[in-house]
Amino acid sequence: MTKHWLFYSFSIMFLFSCGSETNSNVNDSVPSASDSALQAQNLVANDKRNINDTVFHTALPPVFDGDIIMQNCRLPQPQLLGLLMGGKYNHVGLIFKRDKDGLLMVMEMLDSSRATPLTEFVDRGGGQVCLLRLKNASVTLNEEKTTKLRAATKAYRKKPFDPVLNWDDSGLYSSEVVWKVYNNAMMLKLCPTRTVKDFDISEAQKKDLNKKYGMNVSDRDEAVSPDDIYNSPKLEIIFEK
Repeated sequence: MTKHWLFYSFSIMFLFSCGSETNSNVNDSVPSASDSALQAQNLVANDKRNINDTVFHTALPPVFDGDIIMQNCRLPQPQLLGLLMGGKYNHVGLIFKRDKDGLLMVMEMLDSSRATPLTEFVDRGGGQVCLLRLKNASVTLNEEKTTKLRAATKAYRKKPFDPVLNWDDSGLYSSEVVWKVYNNAMMLKLCPTRTVKDFDISEAQKKDLNKKYGMNVSDRDEAVSPDDIYNSPKLEIIFEK
């Protein structure tokens, strides 16, 4: 009887000691509020990097200097261009490798011309993009010509956005930049230009633009829309999603 009692007493003591040790370990492993917040931030950052990488690697085939990329962008300038010119896409840019590190960049026109990492450009549209390339590009776009294209973009560096579709170089919109870069570098007209009058811009819209920007829409100006470039017979669609 004494032996049984001693055995039960030892068992109970052992269970209590295990229970207290387990609780101590659990409490030690519970992160503080600041640790939890940091872990959450790290998870979000990692998820964002993964999303960017996934969008880039799964959405596009290999891309090259001089490729043209289109998307529907919700930023104000592309939205305005789409409103004035219509079409399937409201924004277009040129792809180049950055000299210093080979990173793929998109030369685009938002509030001003800028170079945006390709991954950021694609991610902005949720991976919904169209990639176009000059036909027979392996022959027509040699290293000398891509160098000229890259140099031609520098003429428009930091130029402001043109909200009234003027054709001079004081301000530009995205499809105008792409058209002019190819024309200036290679004497190649991607598509015929039209006039502003060809687009369905109402008199009320013209007055609003003049009031907001202090600039007038001229029906006589040359113009080229993203759709004009999209439908160019000199380009082929490499990818569209």
